[in-house]
Amino acid sequence: MGVRPLDIGYQEAGDNGLLRRCLLRLLAWNNERRSLHALIAFSPGFMAPATRRGKPQVFVSHGTRDGVLPIERCSRRIVPQLDHAGYRVRYREFEGGHVVPPEIGHRAVRWFVA
Repeated sequence: MGVRPLDIGYQEAGDNGLLRRCLLRLLAWNNERRSLHALIAFSPGFMAPATRRGKPQVFVSHGTRDGVLPIERCSRRIVPQLDHAGYRVRYREFEGGHVVPPEIGHRAVRWFVA
């Protein structure tokens, strides 16, 4: 099965609005009745799918000192929900705030393309 990349421009990679734009594109992708094989969520804040199609593998990472989206209220609740629903989840916590450290980003990409 081929992977079609989402339309995310290079300039967006360092932009604080990247996550918001990615989520909007994922919602649009899902509304086209296509299913994802894998999903990466860096410091997710909530999970509220209108419908569920398939069971993509999920990579989640979150900083233990995230002051924007606290880990206790976010990933530490979301990950068990995904696990309970039967999703294959790879979860990584790291020391840090609301950022994506290079090592976590590299791990996510290696996981995605494996």
